[in-house]
Amino acid sequence: MIGNKVMKKLMMSVVFGGAFISNSAYAILDFIPSFYTGLEGQYNHYSAQTQINKSGQIISRVNNQPLLSSNGVAGGIFAGSDLNEYFGIELGYDRFKNNKAKDSVPYNPTLGIYNLQGQSTNLFTTRHYNWHVDLLGHYPVAVGVDLLGEVGIGRLSSKINIVSQASASTTALTGGATSVINISNSNNSTVKMAEAGIRLGLGAQYKLGSFGARFMVRYQKGNELVEHFTSAGVGLFFQFL
Repeated sequence: MIGNKVMKKLMMSVVFGGAFISNSAYAILDFIPSFYTGLEGQYNHYSAQTQINKSGQIISRVNNQPLLSSNGVAGGIFAGSDLNEYFGIELGYDRFKNNKAKDSVPYNPTLGIYNLQGQSTNLFTTRHYNWHVDLLGHYPVAVGVDLLGEVGIGRLSSKINIVSQASASTTALTGGATSVINISNSNNSTVKMAEAGIRLGLGAQYKLGSFGARFMVRYQKGNELVEHFTSAGVGLFFQFL
């Protein structure tokens, strides 16, 4: 009698356990991530430092001017996966337009008894690259329309190339004859920096079949040159599954 009860309980446990395992396996097999890839154009606003100290080298412009202009554009590519209706992950790369700034100041070297008059020019060319990985939250509000929330990590790499050129001349009387004394020099140096920082974003997207478009506004912490930047981007994407 007792043996029959134990056998029945054992059989029920096996049946319920099998059903649970079967349902779990079905849920796992039923999970199919949805992959997509796309392109994005961005307009960025930078909060830039006016001076940086990199490996003992101080880089700055005259009159305490910013090392790069406040605004710039960028182009990006991205690829990701919608893990389900409400959650996804994305990897992207952004390439920013080169930023150039130029300073010209007097250059008056002394050569013996002669004071030369001239000009010194510094050309700053800044390049930025940004790798990022983001977690995206989706909130459907209508057919094909989702609100988006984004949090992630971006690594902003900046490279400043500095070309310095200076020249000066004077007319001198040497040995009873008039002659022109010229002095010129040039220097080229490059400073690199990169740092990872948090990214936050909000936006919306619209999908029609496999194609879609989205609009995003973002904030990202920068590096030693760019304290942080904000961006507005419009992207187009294609969904494979």
